[in-house]
Parts: sequence; structure tokens; C-alpha cells
Amino acid sequence: MAFCKACNQEMHEAPGCILNPINTADGVLDPIKFGNETDPEWKEYVTKAQRCGDCGAKPGNYHHTGCDIEECPRCHGQLLSCDCLIEDE
Repeated sequence: MAFCKACNQEMHEAPGCILNPINTADGVLDPIKFGNETDPEWKEYVTKAQRCGDCGAKPGNYHHTGCDIEECPRCHGQLLSCDCLIEDE
């Protein structure tokens, strides 16, 4: 079982995470919900999936914190490895 640090739910049982705004170079942005991705590489995958393959979010819900598949709302690349993120001190 894997529990999300943000919502404290078991990731593959919960429908998704709580709204957890993302601190970027352009200010604080809302995360992209699973199924609303814009990157063409992910679009085909997410339209067929019942749940996110990494964090277990269902379509229309937010990804859990640290998800490998979550898209950056600023540059639309992979959020986990994105340079747009400004870490909280």
C-alpha cells in the first residue's frame, strides 16, 4: 500500500488527490487533472486508462503528489522532473 503525503489516502484506492497548487516560475498554478493532459504522447494513453498507471488517480481527479505521469501546468512536460517547479523552503 502506498499512502499519499498530501491527502493521506491509499493512492490506488482513492479516486484522486486533493487540490495541491503548484509553485512555478509563473506563480502558483492549479495542477492538471488526470485525463486533461495536453501532451500528445500522454493523450492517447490517458483517454484509454481507467486509472493513472503510476498514482492510481481516476479520470477527472488530481494526480497524487510525486506522480511520474503528472503534466506540468506551465510547460506541459513531466512535472516530476520539470525545471518550472519552485520548491518550498
